[in-house]
Amino acid sequence: MSELTYDVFVNLPFLYVKGLLYEGGATRMYRNENYGLHIEIVTKKDKYGEWGEGKQHFYVDGDPNEYANVAEQYEAYMRKVCGITEEDEQ
Repeated sequence: MSELTYDVFVNLPFLYVKGLLYEGGATRMYRNENYGLHIEIVTKKDKYGEWGEGKQHFYVDGDPNEYANVAEQYEAYMRKVCGITEEDEQ
């Protein structure tokens, strides 16, 4: 892992690795193994079987937190790469 600018980070390639289709919706997972990142997209169906808007969930390997957007994921990634802990910020 290495430091990246935000512009480079948001353009990293992700590979589709798995998907689950179930009665109430679907989940797709995309990974970037080189940087330890993954994105899950959860799309639910309404009571009439129509697909809704997909919700994205962002993760960094080794970090138990879920991030709401790519900007938060980038910040967490850079903290990990630079070795910044919560104690360092206080």
